[in-house]
Amino acid sequence: MGLDNNPLDLARVKSIIDNFDFGYVVVRAIKTGMPPEVAPQALTEFKAFLFAHAAHPNIVLVPQSCWCDELWHEFIVAEPDAKTMNDLVRSYLAPRGGKPGLLLRPVLRKILSHKLMFESIKEPNMVKPPVVFVAGMYRAMGVGIKDQTAFDYLDAMGQLPYNPPNVSGWEGGLSWLTTNTVLSRFALAGELMDRKAPADKPGESSSRAVARALREVGRPWLAKGSVAAIKDYAARAPSGRNDLRIERQRMIRALALAGPDAQVM
Repeated sequence: MGLDNNPLDLARVKSIIDNFDFGYVVVRAIKTGMPPEVAPQALTEFKAFLFAHAAHPNIVLVPQSCWCDELWHEFIVAEPDAKTMNDLVRSYLAPRGGKPGLLLRPVLRKILSHKLMFESIKEPNMVKPPVVFVAGMYRAMGVGIKDQTAFDYLDAMGQLPYNPPNVSGWEGGLSWLTTNTVLSRFALAGELMDRKAPADKPGESSSRAVARALREVGRPWLAKGSVAAIKDYAARAPSGRNDLRIERQRMIRALALAGPDAQVM
């Protein structure tokens, strides 16, 4: 069985590559003329190239395949097949003026027009990076950035713009979701609702409370199970007093803005 069919093998390969001491490779490269200041970036690219070989054993890889693969996964979660990847690499290397083109535009055009761009249009499957999540929540709440709150929460979620952890950038994907970062995502919803508290509507039924809450936050995508759970909560939540109805409204909005379904796009 190839590594393509066994994510556990891929995880092990990545761990081995990440932790292997390639110091002697760097030393030899510097001795043969590589500027020492580019050594960290070169080592990162070398590791990415090795992992790409393991991840795609059926593809004839050149170093450019690594960049095409990374660019692909910025937009699409599913793995590209060998034909697609080879096509992307050929587009990237297409000669221009007798030299390799090395242009991203034709590669991006093929990725963005690929049928897999719409593989999950009915049920999103890509985890939102913190920047996308925070910007989306501010927009849904209809509040602007007036202080350091967005910066502080982005820091807690692990993505400060223009400040990646290394030259490779952020790992992305499920790495965005940890115990601490998910708590920060949910806490931001509460923080913004403190600025724009829901109004109370005496006598409002649970179904109307749900409809109003979802309307006020822009009707985000929610799975059928999530909608059912929110409606069940709204029906059971106490609503006999002003403060209780407001709390119910806040919770429904928070679940829509920062619950499980809000983490994907």
